Amino acid sequence: MFEVLAVLGLTIGAFIVPIVGPVIGLGFAWASPRWTRREKWVATVLTFLPLIALALGATVVMSRGPSTPVPAGPLPHHILGVLS
Repeated sequence: MFEVLAVLGLTIGAFIVPIVGPVIGLGFAWASPRWTRREKWVATVLTFLPLIALALGATVVMSRGPSTPVPAGPLPHHILGVLS
């Protein structure tokens, strides 16, 4: 029974409840006596790898700051003409 719940949590759970579903599925996988230790570790790595990649990507993007400087003074005349 744990096997079925683990597979459902790891697959369908990712779409229904994006973060909680796979974590619950991992809990069932680790509780299952039929999954080998290697299969449990593979499932764990494949579950958390996208989250780690997303966090690293967000860190890189956020650390670079804005791509163009933000004007500190009054708006240039060519922009003021568009806003009028």
